[in-house]
Amino acid sequence: MHGKRTSYEPLWNEAYRVAGDSTLAGVLAQARADERRLVDAASQACSDDILRQLVAQDIAAAQLLAHDGSLSMEEFAESCLSLRDGESTPKDRMLLRERARVAAHLASGAHLPHGVDSLCRLWEESVRGEMRIYEDGPGRLRTPDDHVPFSYRTYLFDVRPVPPELETIPAASVPAETDVLLEYLHDEVVPCEVRAFVTHWLVFRIHPFIDGNGRTARMLASSLLAQRYSLATCMAFVCVVQQHFFELCRLEEQAGLDGEGLAAVVRYDADCLLAAQQLAREWNA
Repeated sequence: MHGKRTSYEPLWNEAYRVAGDSTLAGVLAQARADERRLVDAASQACSDDILRQLVAQDIAAAQLLAHDGSLSMEEFAESCLSLRDGESTPKDRMLLRERARVAAHLASGAHLPHGVDSLCRLWEESVRGEMRIYEDGPGRLRTPDDHVPFSYRTYLFDVRPVPPELETIPAASVPAETDVLLEYLHDEVVPCEVRAFVTHWLVFRIHPFIDGNGRTARMLASSLLAQRYSLATCMAFVCVVQQHFFELCRLEEQAGLDGEGLAAVVRYDADCLLAAQQLAREWNA
């Protein structure tokens, strides 16, 4: 259990309790067995190639970059961030940029933040290349002075109260709860998969930054999975989560600040991990 003080004890208790779910344990055992077979079937060079192909997906210009052996992974990611391919949609390019950032992060060591400063740097890494809606300064935690003018399914600058299912913790509680989150990230008593899935949801509820929280959550989840899974599987996980974005949002909204409903989110994320392994196998075929 966590050792820091928190105003949301039921939430954090559930974050730890869900690790004991027997159904989840069975899914994770299958995922780990599948991963051993997947890693045995792929060389490191092949894994790097799969990583690039997963980033590029069906965007022709990105596929050309992925096949350019003269580009390092960092150069490949940077090229994807600046891609202006008229044959792809703005949404496709937005998803491509996220995959490129995650790939570069994974290839550089998939570091996890140990403090607020390094979490803010990871946020900067997560939103690099995106238009900043609020400010262009360095990453910082949300404060009571910040006005967040929109949330899921509301219009920009909609001033109506946020509905309960979209509620985040008050800004005044963000520093304390972020400290607990950072402790949880490194608590090896909890399997890395469970920490990845729970963190994916916790960042949504804590909402430590003004915007870019979803991208930060997916970056953190992929970093945690990288402790046990290949880079190709971690990259494929982000791809699958992108594909099932709205279903995951629905489940995350149903899991309240008391933690009720979190188990359903975690089980869905676990299914996404199995789907990610299947996707990685298909690219490796």
